Amino acid sequence: MTGKRKQSISDAEKLLSIAVANWCKENGFPKEGRVVEIIANWHKASDGRGLDEETRRKYNLGMLDFLLEDWMPWYQEKNDYATLDPNRFAQVSLTDLEVTMYNNHVQAPGDDFFEVLLV
Repeated sequence: MTGKRKQSISDAEKLLSIAVANWCKENGFPKEGRVVEIIANWHKASDGRGLDEETRRKYNLGMLDFLLEDWMPWYQEKNDYATLDPNRFAQVSLTDLEVTMYNNHVQAPGDDFFEVLLV
């Protein structure tokens, strides 16, 4: 799905549809089917017409639960967002970040920004 329509809503709606979710579930891909169903329902809740308030709420909460299962596995027992560590998801170590910043920075005379970082 690349080419002229890289960000096609209609393509995304076909790929992330309830029909695809059902196919996945019926053909031995229950986890993938669940993910597609959650995304499709969330899209309907956000962009769809004709849904009642309770259905929108249910679909949005489905997406929230899906995200929190990964980010905060204990959220069912302790639903306290203060226990979520945003640094847990950092993929780059501080040292790698410092080296990248240093290599991409044109150091001007008297510029001690990286002297402080690398000390």
